[in-house]
This record gives sequence, C-alpha cells and structure tokens, in this order.
Amino acid sequence: MVLDARVQYIFLYNFLLLLTLGVFLSYIGRTGRYVPRSYESKRYTVFLLLFMIVIIGWRDWIDPLFVDSAGYGLRFSRIHSLSDDVWGGKSKLFNGLYVYWAYFNLSPELFFMFSAMVYCLPMYYLSRKIGKNYSFIVLLFFATNFIWYSFGVNGIRNGWAFAMILWAIYYWNKNILFFLFLFLAYCIHGSSILTIGAILVSKFFPKPKFILLFWLLSFIFSLLVGRYVEDIFLKYDFISSEGQGYLAEELTTIDSSVFSYTGFRWDFLIYSSIPVFWGYYAIVKNKATDLYYNFIYGTYVLANAIWVLVIRSNYSNRIASLSWFLIPLVFAYPLVRMNTFKNHNRALAIVILLYYLFAYFMWIRS
Repeated sequence: MVLDARVQYIFLYNFLLLLTLGVFLSYIGRTGRYVPRSYESKRYTVFLLLFMIVIIGWRDWIDPLFVDSAGYGLRFSRIHSLSDDVWGGKSKLFNGLYVYWAYFNLSPELFFMFSAMVYCLPMYYLSRKIGKNYSFIVLLFFATNFIWYSFGVNGIRNGWAFAMILWAIYYWNKNILFFLFLFLAYCIHGSSILTIGAILVSKFFPKPKFILLFWLLSFIFSLLVGRYVEDIFLKYDFISSEGQGYLAEELTTIDSSVFSYTGFRWDFLIYSSIPVFWGYYAIVKNKATDLYYNFIYGTYVLANAIWVLVIRSNYSNRIASLSWFLIPLVFAYPLVRMNTFKNHNRALAIVILLYYLFAYFMWIRS
C-alpha cells in the first residue's frame, strides 16, 4: 500500500516544513553556540536518512507524476521478452545494472528502493563528515533543497550521477577514489562532465577570488553575448549530447510549470547568486583557511557559471541543476564548521527557514 503521488507530495513538503520549523524554534532563542549532543544528532540523522530513502523508494511509480519511474518500471516487463533495446540507452553502466536487476526477477519496487539508497547515502555520509554533531542540520539542508526530490523520483540517472560526485567530494583528498567516482558519474550521465570540469579546476586551482570573478564575468557575458555563447556550445560540442539536449529539448523530468519559462531567468539567477556571495563572505570572514570549503565553493560557482552563460536557452535550468545540488553544502558548511556569525544560533535558524521556504514556495507555485 503506497500513497497517491499527490498525497505523497503534500505529506513530504509539509513534513519537511514541520522539521524545519522545529529546528528554527530550537535554535532561534538560544544564547551562545548550541552544539547538539552526539547521540541525539546520530539518532535524528539516521531517522531523516530513513525517511528520505523511504519517501523516494516506496511510491506509486506508475503514477504519471513520476515520469522516469513509470518508464523504468514498465520496461521491466519487456526485458524478458527482449522487446526493448535496454543496452542501447545513453548509459551502458546504468542500463546494465538495470537489466541484470530485471533478469534476476527483482521487482521494480526493490529497484527504486535501491536507487533511493544510492542517491541518499552520500548525502548522509557527507553530513556526518562535515556536520559531526550538526549532521542532522546538514542532512536537512539536503532534504529541503528544492531539486532533491525531483532527481530522486524522476531524473534518476541524474540523481545517481549527482551521488557519485558527492562521493568524490567526500573523498576529495584520496585521489584514487576521487577520480573513480568522477568516472562513474560520467558513465552514468554524460552531462555531469560540466560539474566534473568544475570540480577538477576547483581542486587544482583553489582560488575563490578568481573563481568569483569568473562567475561575475559569466554574468556580464551572458547579458551581452549570451545567445552567441549558447550557439558555440551547441555547434562545437563543448558538452555531451545529453547536456546539449537540455539546451534544446523539452523537459520531462521536472515539473514544466516551474521550469518552462525561457529568456533571462532573473528569479533563478538571484537564487543561484545567493550561495555565491554567501560562500565568499564566509571565506573572507574566515580568511580562506578552510581548504575543503574553498574546494566545495569553487565547484559550485564554476558549475553555476556555465549555466549563467546559457541561461536564456529552453530549460537551461537542467544545466543549473548540475550546480544546484551542491547548494546544501555551500550553505550548511559555514553554519556548522566556521565561526562566521556572532549569533550563530539565530543565523542558523533564520537561514534554514528561509532556505526551505523557497522550496516550499516553488512546490506551491507548481
């Protein structure tokens, strides 16, 4: 027995709203710097992880709202009859796993639950690594990111690629695992090459000031010659065919009522720019001494700058998602690891509430 898709959306967004309000009320009135107890943090974080996995994995995948899920689920019945060329898809790695899953007579429901684990586990481990006693707060930033649920139930291959990149960030100082996960990300979804390029530049050229300058120049170039830049991307294959498809094709995996507008998207530019300046403020405030955060920040800003260059194209927000999935880390890290604000508790409470209210507004709007 699973919930109707619309009921599940209502439950998800309102449950996350209750969690966010709970955090807001817990922190807003405290003095000093409140640090949660270790055992409480672990317990709440595990609870949130299980909730994230179940709400993504246990659902009515046949419902038309879950576009990708319905497609994958219905193909299970065609694999045994060999009536579907599953090996001919865009990702041999993803499709290969998918085929073997079906051949061993494992159900679509189990596949989607497994997919939810692949998607959510790196978020959990990064939250534990970065947040420590604040791990619940960091994971809540992931769960309340306004694209988080969409790429768990619809853009599933994108979600897997995002997960591999998060593992690469987790192992950023262990080169073998770092490059292995970047390779897996590309094999799963070719469009991740944009984020991979950003992550490599940020790792070997960790200069926040120059990276911010590049983002600002991208904004200026987009205003002046954005159409020409888009044509160059399409003509000379600077991104994979999958990524190019996001510039030219119809969006199917995220609600088109939210993402279908074309032209210069000032609303999403403002949304994207807030982490850019938030992160830079945190870096300057802490005198650029945290190399790990410099690396995370640089990856987000560089990946986002590519989207800014092609912001006018149809459904270019799919390109933006290649940076937006990093926003939780950009926001949460200064709040849980740095001494960025005098009133730490109030800053954390206000930021996480406003952060989720944007996602809630986008859901209501759709």
